[in-house]
Amino acid sequence: MIRFSTILENSWYRPNWLTLLLIPASLIYAVGLLIYQLLHPLPPREIAEGLPVIVVGNLTTGGTGKTHVVKRIIFKAIEYIWPSPSPESPSLIVIANSNAQANNISTAEFKARTLHNAACLRIQKMHNTKLRPGDKLPTLKTAWRNVEVLGFEKCGLVLAPNYNALDVRVMYGRTQTHDVHEFNYSKEHCSFGRVPIVFHLGDFLQLRP
Repeated sequence: MIRFSTILENSWYRPNWLTLLLIPASLIYAVGLLIYQLLHPLPPREIAEGLPVIVVGNLTTGGTGKTHVVKRIIFKAIEYIWPSPSPESPSLIVIANSNAQANNISTAEFKARTLHNAACLRIQKMHNTKLRPGDKLPTLKTAWRNVEVLGFEKCGLVLAPNYNALDVRVMYGRTQTHDVHEFNYSKEHCSFGRVPIVFHLGDFLQLRP
């Protein structure tokens, strides 16, 4: 049986009758969010000097075309600069929180993956001591050894424990090839197994559907 949350999420990508019913609720949410932002303005954010940052989109509501820019320009540029040795060992991996989100950013040539799939995770505890890959290590090595770019679709929906779990699993997958280990993976410039470029696509203030 399809869960209501799945139907609701699918209606975001393919408008249907449920989308029309949710229009009044979206207006109420918009007004509430505006009031909240007026009462709780965000302080200026500082970015570490020398850290390159690329912003796709703007600081307004969703629907500004960020995903389309990434699909039509960024994906093609990455594949041109770093051609993937094989489908099993790509130069680009894009992570999504669900299959619907992964399908939304996928193209005919490139398929995004859910976080659990990319990290070879099952239903399990997310403590670091429980994240050693065991018999999943060969799969992680093959999938991550040639990755030059890692992306997150709808990054605001990725839970912190899952984000950390991916960091840990990628570290194990790249230990031998990129000199990243349990004792240094959390240090500066060692995140996600030293993948050179990591981009986050989405809204950090986005609520789960």
